[in-house]
Amino acid sequence: MDCSRIRGIYNVWGLALAIVMTGAAFAQIIVPPYAQWLIAEFGWRLAWIGLALGWGAPSLLLSYFFLFDAHDRKQAISQDTTKEITQDLEGLTVKQALRDGNLWLIAGSTIIMMMLTVGVLVHQVPLLTDVGLSRKDAAWLASISGIGGIAGKLITGYLMDRSNPNFVGGATMAVASLGFFS
Repeated sequence: MDCSRIRGIYNVWGLALAIVMTGAAFAQIIVPPYAQWLIAEFGWRLAWIGLALGWGAPSLLLSYFFLFDAHDRKQAISQDTTKEITQDLEGLTVKQALRDGNLWLIAGSTIIMMMLTVGVLVHQVPLLTDVGLSRKDAAWLASISGIGGIAGKLITGYLMDRSNPNFVGGATMAVASLGFFS
């Protein structure tokens, strides 16, 4: 398969993936004030249960009922019919993926960035209360970062569709890493 065909196939996937990923940034807007309200009303122990039920239960139900891949569909079809259905699935096998150095670099950089990002997000409200803000105001300010997350994901997805995705991904990681040095 030549590169121009690959480039044509994936020209719409950057923004589509970005739109899907805005769900996490939307949660970043909702969770700090919601968690603060739960803590203020019920205490931190019950707040954990409220967060689990509020986010975990719907995620589990949606995954159970709607998360299928080509292997699941193939198995369901082959159980319904007596003839064996073969389907050529594109992509790497598990063994090929484990041997691919580029995938390991992507996984490593993603893990590092996620650890740093989650470390900052978890401590945003305590850091803001240490400088004199109320917990309620700190939670609302922390939720503003979700708006930036939505904008950043959509802009990155748009740029990935219209320029070199390797450059855009690298630039995005580099710019995000600068925030950890300030």
